[in-house]
Amino acid sequence: MGKKNLVAEQYDEIVFNDPTATMHQALTNPVISALPVRQDSNTDYEELEEKTLAKIAAARKVVKQDIALVNERLKLVKDATHHLKREVARLDVAQREEFGYS
Repeated sequence: MGKKNLVAEQYDEIVFNDPTATMHQALTNPVISALPVRQDSNTDYEELEEKTLAKIAAARKVVKQDIALVNERLKLVKDATHHLKREVARLDVAQREEFGYS
């Protein structure tokens, strides 16, 4: 059986029940857009889906790498914090002993 292309058409509609005079003028005398009108409606959605999924997979890989890097940094910060807390406690005990505090 032959492969058929899917044709997707879409339009938007906005209803203005009671527009202001300025809005009415803007709506009835539209400025022509400089944007090109898309003529091609024969999109290969299978190819588009493959490309999109590849982009998603690549983005997930980058996010996983970023998360791993942040977790490494967090571990280093936690270790440094733990070390500093132990050092502060040691110095506090030494100072108490030096000055005769209990």
